[in-house]
Amino acid sequence: MVREDFSGASFDVVIIGGGINGCACALDSATRGYSTLLIEKSDFGSKTSAACFKIIHGGLRYLQHLDLKRVIESLNEQKWLRVAAPHLVRPLPFLIPTYSDFKRSKFFLGAGLLLYRLIDFRRNCKLDGAERLPNSKILSKAETLKIAPHIQQEGLTGSVVYYDCQVAHCERLTWLVAKTASQHGAKTANYTELKSVEQEGSKIKSLLLKDLVSEREYRVYPKQVVFAAGPWNEMFLSILGKQNKQEQVYSKGIQFAVPKLVKDYALAVDSAYKDPEAVVASGGRKLFIQPWRDLSLIGTSDSVSKEKPDNFKISTKELRELFDEVQQAYPDPRWKFEDIVFAFGGLRPVSEEANLEQDSQDSKTSRRPMIEDVGENFVVVTGIKYTTFRLLAEQVLNLVSSKLGRSERSKTKQLKLVGAEMDKSKVLAEVTKQFPSLSNAEDLYHTYGAELLKVLEYYNGDSRIAEACFAAKNEACFTVDDIVIRRTSICQQGLVEQEFVGRLIDALVKIEFNSREKLELEARKLHL
Repeated sequence: MVREDFSGASFDVVIIGGGINGCACALDSATRGYSTLLIEKSDFGSKTSAACFKIIHGGLRYLQHLDLKRVIESLNEQKWLRVAAPHLVRPLPFLIPTYSDFKRSKFFLGAGLLLYRLIDFRRNCKLDGAERLPNSKILSKAETLKIAPHIQQEGLTGSVVYYDCQVAHCERLTWLVAKTASQHGAKTANYTELKSVEQEGSKIKSLLLKDLVSEREYRVYPKQVVFAAGPWNEMFLSILGKQNKQEQVYSKGIQFAVPKLVKDYALAVDSAYKDPEAVVASGGRKLFIQPWRDLSLIGTSDSVSKEKPDNFKISTKELRELFDEVQQAYPDPRWKFEDIVFAFGGLRPVSEEANLEQDSQDSKTSRRPMIEDVGENFVVVTGIKYTTFRLLAEQVLNLVSSKLGRSERSKTKQLKLVGAEMDKSKVLAEVTKQFPSLSNAEDLYHTYGAELLKVLEYYNGDSRIAEACFAAKNEACFTVDDIVIRRTSICQQGLVEQEFVGRLIDALVKIEFNSREKLELEARKLHL
């Protein structure tokens, strides 16, 4: 792929960090009409954003803290995502068991869901089909045990069910935000590293960047800079001489996947952790077992860490502790620790005011996004929740606009992302017409939406090869894992057979994506 030359270019806004929040800032900036450059040292959405637990939630938990503002914000952004990316963001039922004690009773939890519904009374306004969320409901004990037979039964009276959403492929959603930003004029460059900053007082004059593909260094001239690299923001602040005096503390979340335990429903089970900030309910925090493809995803843990982002790892001890906690709450004899298919996680910075100790579990401060106006022409943003990325970007660009002396308003609330241009029935009708033998069209739709028709231009009997070739030619991919993990659903469809890997490499060599030697090496590193 030809890399665009930005050498010597001036931009209204340069955004450093290509996770979900950086990509969203680029989208908001570009749609306001600002010349925008987004850079990412590795691939878009490959670090913290890839650790998303795949739930787009409406903030039901915030009712515990009587934080109605955050509930409303979350519900509004969830509704936007249902419209902006309906092929990736879909309703998912969540089951919460009810018990005989008052704060876990059908009456108490049902009342909470009624309040949640009243706050969100416009949840389905002007929406139809797959974008609508079904109503909550109450199930009997027998109905509950039929769905989740291994939940704790002492005092069990049944369950309540409400609907939030799941994003099947958060890495692709992050990429689609960047891709939509590009369509609106933003320049985007993955595998581009910030090497140094030229400053004049408290102002950034220029940025020295390095294209890690071509190994070429060049300089750009920003009017405003947004650092949106999550836990790596500290590194950028140190380059600017703004590092914290105290050691940076992070909140560490981990999840893991096992063969499917509960079908169709996400199951909420009690965590051992007690939330001291809960105003109502028991102060407990829930862990979730959610269905995802042919697996169950389980999480999320929340603990304090001082490890550096580049050194992030999940220890066997941490995994075992989370496994034991979930097993205690849902003692299904069918699964054991050795059944864990994979684990993933990430870090989010915690502000200094949190003053967390090493063994503490959570903090109100750690759950708040942070937007810091640090210098004359740069800001630092740290988001902590995938669901509200659009709103956070709007708030960041409101600040940037004021620093630019501009008055353009955000336009993203009215946008749809790439792939949402045509509804599902029309896409599938056209696919069926052109490719009547294709058996997995609906699954592919839920990765690509309307782009599926473009993907299938590469179809020659194997949809996975078509996906790979489309990504390699059109979606800023430079490595095998860019293709099979972040742009396509190939590695999310189950184990990849060795015979397919050979055909995949043959196809990528044929379209001159990379040399055979390099592709084979990358495939081995991924254990394909």
